[in-house]
Amino acid sequence: MTKPPIFLNNFNSFMVGYMDCIGIVGFGRMGSAAAESYINAGYKVYGWNRSLEKVDKVYGVEKITRLKDLPSKCSLIMVFVSDDDASAQVLYGKDGLFSGSSSDTVILNASTISPIHSKLAYDISHELNINYLHNPIMGGPKTLVEMRSLILVDGDKNLFKLVEGDLKIISRERLYLGPPPTASVVKLILNSIAFTNAEILSEVISLAEAWDVNLDKLYEAASKTWLKCIFDKYMRRILSEDYPSSFRMRLAAKDLFYTTASGYYKDIHMPIISMVSQLYLHASSLGYSEDDYSRIFKIFKRK
Repeated sequence: MTKPPIFLNNFNSFMVGYMDCIGIVGFGRMGSAAAESYINAGYKVYGWNRSLEKVDKVYGVEKITRLKDLPSKCSLIMVFVSDDDASAQVLYGKDGLFSGSSSDTVILNASTISPIHSKLAYDISHELNINYLHNPIMGGPKTLVEMRSLILVDGDKNLFKLVEGDLKIISRERLYLGPPPTASVVKLILNSIAFTNAEILSEVISLAEAWDVNLDKLYEAASKTWLKCIFDKYMRRILSEDYPSSFRMRLAAKDLFYTTASGYYKDIHMPIISMVSQLYLHASSLGYSEDDYSRIFKIFKRK
């Protein structure tokens, strides 16, 4: 069963989106979770990953060995990669998705990327008449599977309306923000606030412990103020020795670096975020790169 074709005035052809088929590029935690969600929703899922054996770990996905062949299998493709370099490679690199796309292909980039790369990818896609949106996701694999994530979207609004039904499979809400690179900027801002809050709370918890302050009393005091939401979000997560990794330390460091670089690109100096970025990089170098970013607490914990 397919969606009816919808004519988009700013494209030269009819667009057809397939509700029963999707291609997934990148089988890390988010890409794998998305693939499972679409399979459970009844979609036929095709998959590609640089390390192809990762695709085999998700039952029901049909593996594609050549990335540029993926658009011939499915009109709707979603990309989940870790950074600008990986995104550039799979989109417009040699034998990338753009090289195999047709006027019917819709490429959704769910990766957290810099505004500079986001705008470049959109400009290249527009020049090649390729249908492309950037749709970074607020939330981790668990929220994605449970349809509790928030998807931020920029690009052509009519194209977004065409594929919004497909995005509902992995989200609670979809928010269209405007032209590129709006979604990238907003995602980095929100992530930077989250990572900075976790770092600051780690510092003050370390201070409380150094002065033998009962942490339950610290929480009780905080809960009487607007700070309760921050303590509720991070305190247990920071103190737990076995909290599962939902967002890796090295990716937090990368996002903070992109935020800082984006500021400098516009002559906006960001000294606090720059410093926090260095702390996350330091934590990654100490062996916490694959741990949850809340493990930033470890670098402040006294021996």
